Amino acid sequence: MSKRARLKAYRAAETTSAQNQALGINPWADFRERAETLAFEAEGTEVAAGAWALVFSNEREFGSRDSAWMAFDILINDHADSSELEPVVAEARYVRVNREKAVSRLRQLLETSSLKSLQASSLFSMAKILEPNPEQREEALGYYKRIVSDYPDVSSPRGATFAAMSSGALFEAKHLQVGLPVPDIASVDETNTAFRLSDYKGKVVLVDFWGFW
Repeated sequence: MSKRARLKAYRAAETTSAQNQALGINPWADFRERAETLAFEAEGTEVAAGAWALVFSNEREFGSRDSAWMAFDILINDHADSSELEPVVAEARYVRVNREKAVSRLRQLLETSSLKSLQASSLFSMAKILEPNPEQREEALGYYKRIVSDYPDVSSPRGATFAAMSSGALFEAKHLQVGLPVPDIASVDETNTAFRLSDYKGKVVLVDFWGFW
């Protein structure tokens, strides 16, 4: 790829990973061997769990999927009660390939881990992986319901409870689908006059949601 083409790809990139790829830079390459060596030398410890979590995350982004899944398998099999698994389980819900394998490993973790946080996170990640598939949607909704019932106070690494996030997913599945009536919204306009969305029933309405995320 020419210098001009690399620069064009860099400018079009929306993430740091894509920018590095455009420039031919792999920031993980110099650390991979050291991380794996540390993981093997500290086998069975929290240090090893942290190292394998690092391998999983970085191999998914910069390296080999096979290496990422090797790290994932080791974490599930040897570190089921490690808190180092929490970001790994959360990241697993975004896998684009080997989704069946991810769900299988998460089911294993659900059964073997004694940590409520990992159990709830495994259920939530499985639900997120399965929900887009119409044939597995009911199974996914069942996982959300189980979280609300069995893990009402377990918080995710970001602070919100898994139950609250699952309740939101269930509301969306029931009320926020194409072809369904829009839920009524109450607010005030620029003159501080109260209004409801239902006040405009029968009229064309553009609702613009925005914010700082």
